[in-house]
Amino acid sequence: MKTSILTIEGRDLRAALEPAKLVSGPNIISILVSALLSADGGRLTVTVTDMVVWATRSVPASGSLAACCIPARELAAIAKESGDDTVEISVSGSKATVRFGRTRYTQPVLPPDNFPSIPSSFKPSGSFSISAADLARLIKTAAPFVDRERNYISGVFLHGDAGDLVAVATDGHRIVIGRCPVISGAPPERSGGILVGEETARAIAALCDAGDAEVSVEFSEHAVRATASAGMVYGKLINATYPDYERIFPDTFAGEIRVSRDDLLRAIRRVLSGVGRMSSFVGLDVSDGSVMVRSDPGEAYAECAIDGDCSYVGAVGFNGKQLESVVGVFPVDSEVFLAGDDPVSPWKITSRDDAGQNVALLMAMRGKGASA
Repeated sequence: MKTSILTIEGRDLRAALEPAKLVSGPNIISILVSALLSADGGRLTVTVTDMVVWATRSVPASGSLAACCIPARELAAIAKESGDDTVEISVSGSKATVRFGRTRYTQPVLPPDNFPSIPSSFKPSGSFSISAADLARLIKTAAPFVDRERNYISGVFLHGDAGDLVAVATDGHRIVIGRCPVISGAPPERSGGILVGEETARAIAALCDAGDAEVSVEFSEHAVRATASAGMVYGKLINATYPDYERIFPDTFAGEIRVSRDDLLRAIRRVLSGVGRMSSFVGLDVSDGSVMVRSDPGEAYAECAIDGDCSYVGAVGFNGKQLESVVGVFPVDSEVFLAGDDPVSPWKITSRDDAGQNVALLMAMRGKGASA
């Protein structure tokens, strides 16, 4: 029986198996917890799928490996242990042997014929190219704010605007919007925007982090595909109509608080650490020259200075964890601007230090010091 032998550096094998995280756990269908491996021409290609997302990586390797399927999470765990060693993978019949140093593992092998392929019905209606670093930043900014319980806001909404790609995510209490220019092509218009599931979005971000400078994105009514020299991600879109998020952004605000992003984050975290789980409320008491951040009841306080003029004086309250998360999307060492009308209205958070790349809207929260 012919034996296929592949040699690869441990770090390259770990990079190839990064998509293995798509396999969430045990499955009675063995092929769905397997990675499809094949190697030829000095490259190893690994594909993993959960039937919604398909992710492929291509890395340097020596030797050849006929297409076969090996348990994905187990192989990824083995690769993690390989460190800087050179790894040898040999396949003979229904077994794969993985060796490095004085260590050897044996894993079952399945034939590749039953591994699910990407739907052949995918026919892109548009495409664009974008900086990999910019796309990763957009997704990483937006993805933490999706609502996994409500289908129509359970993903990252992508659309074009004036030559930029815009990424939007909301959980109903906070909205985060990021934007960056595309290199070529055109993202879908606002009316035809695509709702990318969280797993697909995170897989695309991981592909962007694989080292390529540019990523090509194709989209249709039902799916999206991102391609780079390091690999590919294909994902089915969420079939839902995204809310008209622009309607809830007020055009004008009665007042504005201007403060250091880092100082405000530090104050919020200190107050939250002082109250533990007793309260999620964080109040901002704004007076001339400072913002007093406090808990409710007032058992923890932290003060930070206001930068420049402040056109809002009074108190406003928020969910502390939500405020911390949205302020955290802005660049380190930047100034943030919190604009609102009163303690019960939504507040818009921006920073002029990131050229308008990020905008957030956060609902105010009533507390003892935040009454209208």
